[in-house]
Formats: sequence, structure tokens, C-alpha cells
Amino acid sequence: TMATFASTRALETVKIDLAYANLPVRIAATHSGLSAGNLGPTHHSLEDLAIMRLLPNMTVLAPADAAGTVSLFEQCRDLPGPVYLRLDRKPTPGLPVDAPPIRIGQAQPLRQGDDVLLVCCGPYPVLMALEAAESLAARGVQAAVLNMHTVKPLDELALAGSHAPVVTVEEHWRSGGLGSAVAEVLAETGRRVLRVGVPDRFVSMAGDQQFLLERSGVSAESIEAAALRALEE
Repeated sequence: TMATFASTRALETVKIDLAYANLPVRIAATHSGLSAGNLGPTHHSLEDLAIMRLLPNMTVLAPADAAGTVSLFEQCRDLPGPVYLRLDRKPTPGLPVDAPPIRIGQAQPLRQGDDVLLVCCGPYPVLMALEAAESLAARGVQAAVLNMHTVKPLDELALAGSHAPVVTVEEHWRSGGLGSAVAEVLAETGRRVLRVGVPDRFVSMAGDQQFLLERSGVSAESIEAAALRALEE
């Protein structure tokens, strides 16, 4: 079903019948983020990562392209407990063909760099982060890009492997999602974390997904600006 219905309308059932019972049920949640933007705020799903990652026993996956979706689905079949698989609505470009294999629980490095770390999940945030990294390179800033397709359990080792400031990118409200998960892990390390996501308000219009993302401040340009700000501060 649509992500907003799977995470809100069905929440009590998911919490008690699936998570509490620790049943091996896979929830395929389509139309995540703003991908149902033409249907307006009732169908926007900007809260589901926050909700699902808080449930004990729940694995939360957010693939960034079709190949990643197939791979994560095949890998999760034998996992114990429930899985929330966050899917987009329409086809998006694939990730670089030379990207390392995708593994549940392990962030996928898409680009190396020592100056700033871009941590992202979902199709458009990952593509935007790669675009921003290219633009930063033209400025002499080397940005690493991590596809954090597994939001829970979060790959803490991948985050600990860098000492650079972090910019998180997600198609989700800034509160409670990937950015919050990363900030929780890094809170005691003193690392700078800036979050690129949808502000704390409803997107009160209908429109194309990419248009709504840009209107909400989720774009390659905003990622680049956040990275430069993190380096300056």
C-alpha cells in the first residue's frame, strides 16, 4: 500500500501484530516521500521513517534505484522479524554501475572524499547528493557520498570511519528520519551534522515530485550550500 497508509493508518496493527510479535512480514510501502505529490498532503509520506525506525524488531530499508530494490528484497526474505521497504512511485535513474554491491546493514559508498560526508537515502536524495558532490569537487571540496539504504539498523561503523562534518539528505521531514538517526549516533562525538530535508510544515500543494522537493529545499544546490556551511562552521 502507499507509505503514508502503511505507517500511519495501519500503525497499531504494525506495532502490535508485526513488531511486538516479531513476525517475518515484509511491508512494501510505495509512493513514499513526495512521490504522490499530485494527490496533495493527504498522500505525502514524510513521517514513515521516523515511525518505523522507532519500532523494536523492525528493519527499515530505503533503496535508491531498481537494482537496489531487487537486491534488498531478495536479501530480506530470510531476515527474522518484520521489514519496512520504502519505495518510490516512478522509475528513477540507476546508481553508478561501478558502485559496490548493496548489503543490508552496510552503507554503500558511492564516492570517496575527506572534506565532508554526504549521507543520504532514497532515489532523489542519493542522485542529488552525487550531483552536489560533483559541484563541490569543482570548488576543490572532496565530498564522500554514502547511500544509507538501511535506515535501521544504521551502519554506525561507516559513520565512525570518517571525521568530516556530515550532511544528511532525505525525502522526509527533518525530524525523526535519517538525519535524526545519524545525529543520535554522532551526538557524543562532536561531529557537525546538518540535515537537508523537508521543513517542519505540510507541503500544502499538489505538484510534481521534483518540483515539490525543490520548493521544500531538498536539491543538489541546498546540499552543496549545507556542505559549505558545515565546513565554514
